Amino acid sequence: MALTECVECGGKVSTRAEVCIHCGSPVEPPTPQINCPDCGEDFAGSLAACPACGGPAVGPESSEELSEPLEAEPFSSRYETERNALITREQFEFTKSKYGLQASWAVWADEGDTPKSNMGDLSIFERDETLSKLNPNIVLVALNVSLDGVVLKPFQNFHGKIGGAYKIRYALKDTSLWGAYMTDVIKDFPEKESGKVASYLRENRELEEKNIQRFRQELIDIGATDPILIAFGNETYDILQKNLRDEFQIFKVTHYSHSHYDLIMWEPTITVDDQIVQRDKQVLV
Repeated sequence: MALTECVECGGKVSTRAEVCIHCGSPVEPPTPQINCPDCGEDFAGSLAACPACGGPAVGPESSEELSEPLEAEPFSSRYETERNALITREQFEFTKSKYGLQASWAVWADEGDTPKSNMGDLSIFERDETLSKLNPNIVLVALNVSLDGVVLKPFQNFHGKIGGAYKIRYALKDTSLWGAYMTDVIKDFPEKESGKVASYLRENRELEEKNIQRFRQELIDIGATDPILIAFGNETYDILQKNLRDEFQIFKVTHYSHSHYDLIMWEPTITVDDQIVQRDKQVLV
């Protein structure tokens, strides 16, 4: 997510946003920059010549290297590339202190004798090698916490034996989604039935708007850069699409609470209709 400063209040906002989330002012698109081939200075692409040396402006459209049409990078390749965008120890600790009771990361201790074994082992977040596996540019988004009081320790969300989170561990193991950031789009609203959450949000629009602003800030705080959002279930997907479709790529997968024996999780690829279709793991429940 590329950021720019609001000209009115100076707040950080996404370059894809139409209005500032802080003051509501229209967001002006950033001026494209050109690198002078003569002296190496960067200057506004609207200028005809470099202000430093007077050399003529040469935009990227005139570069022979870009004369050939560019092919879209495969989604799976982008995942592997983005894995290099690691978070720092400082960012990790900040995320832990601010969002630790509401969010987590898609890494777990290895499965033992049963599918749910070691789900609550949070010592994995104390290992130095775990940091290199985390990727804030892939964000798995659930709707809300189902029960009050079940998350008592940092990063415990999505890491308990209650519910179907163990299916996520199995589905994401050895895929490029391992290490993704995980969070709820609606914070501090415990409710087991997603339909009741959706109904409440329809009657209390301000709660949804407040949480969307909070979610945008959360992405900034974790150091996400143009992140890909993957929604668990229809309700989460609908909220993200309604509020953020002009800012991010958003995809949907079946919610991990689904009880069908043929529940599938995916190693995603993009198709022309923006659906996640490649299935490579079957989860038996």
